[in-house]
Amino acid sequence: MKKAWKVILIIVLAAILAGVILIAAGYLTGADTSRIYEGMDQRYQLANKIEYYKNVSDEAFSSIFVFGSPSEAAPQN
Repeated sequence: MKKAWKVILIIVLAAILAGVILIAAGYLTGADTSRIYEGMDQRYQLANKIEYYKNVSDEAFSSIFVFGSPSEAAPQN
């Protein structure tokens, strides 16, 4: 069983190394990632999802930190 995991590890590391080499070769030959992003954005509406999550996180953090410290949030008599 130990030998099987060693073989799997070697295969995974070889795949990662091949991916890094191919990505580097692509950039060296003038590849651009904008086409990939545009294709993903058209299919999965990434820009809308990113904007949605930004708005949700902004709302969540603004509601947490809207008053500063709890003593400032207490009404003054």
